[in-house]
Amino acid sequence: MIGNAVLQGLLGAYSNELSTLADCATAGALIAAFVSYRLSVKQLRNDRYIKASEWSINFADTFRAEVLPGMKLFSFVSSEVPIYAQAVMSLSVHSLRSFSEKEIIAIAGISSSAIKQGLSSYLANIDNLEKATGEYFKLAELYPDVYAPIDRSRIDSDMFASLFNKTLTELSNYLEQLSLMVNSGLVNEEVLYPSFHRPFFKAVNYVFPFLCSVNNGREVGNFSYTHITKLMEVWGKREREIDRGVQTYQLKIDRGYEINKEIGLKVQGPSTVSKLGSIIFGIFKNNN
Repeated sequence: MIGNAVLQGLLGAYSNELSTLADCATAGALIAAFVSYRLSVKQLRNDRYIKASEWSINFADTFRAEVLPGMKLFSFVSSEVPIYAQAVMSLSVHSLRSFSEKEIIAIAGISSSAIKQGLSSYLANIDNLEKATGEYFKLAELYPDVYAPIDRSRIDSDMFASLFNKTLTELSNYLEQLSLMVNSGLVNEEVLYPSFHRPFFKAVNYVFPFLCSVNNGREVGNFSYTHITKLMEVWGKREREIDRGVQTYQLKIDRGYEINKEIGLKVQGPSTVSKLGSIIFGIFKNNN
């Protein structure tokens, strides 16, 4: 009993110090836990970034290996079938909201059935069929993994239409798959946008009339290829914002030039080099 009393007396004398030490130990444990949490979050972010980078590489490889070669057949057809070329040229990703018959008629003034009929009429001509077959044969030799091999001597309009539809389906499915990768956050959308948004838009323009035919008669909530339209909306919005920023900057420059000119300051108009640079930039942007 006496020993306990002495011990309590000693502890009582240092109770404040012991309490402070306990508080410090608790604070240290909390700091250590916080640091550990921050490190784990940082590691998780790094892992996600690495994973997103891997998926981004997968996106780029698939686009280059499957989508770009697949677009070449549609590029040829658009150069040969005027009604299809008219539809492709009139479409704009800033306008597309869904793959529906009403949508394409409102934008292009042409129905998807009329485009399909135009393609059928083109293939009904034996010379056109021979030309289209020759083009497909060249593509099949260049890209055997994308285009099915054919026997040129046995192909007819129905067979070519079947090959065209096969390429259309595969291209559309790849675009939907890649769009899903972006929309779900698997890839770094901001990294992919500068290099891929324009060829992506172009590929969508090629398949748009035919996908409208697929969705013809369906309810809006039951449309196919919804991930493509969602990505078009995201990248279309980004492109509009960039265009507005460029236009605003140019307006400020032009306005500043006019103000200086009005108040009598000595100003120098755009040089020949800068004008030439602007023209080259415009051509480069349009080609991309």
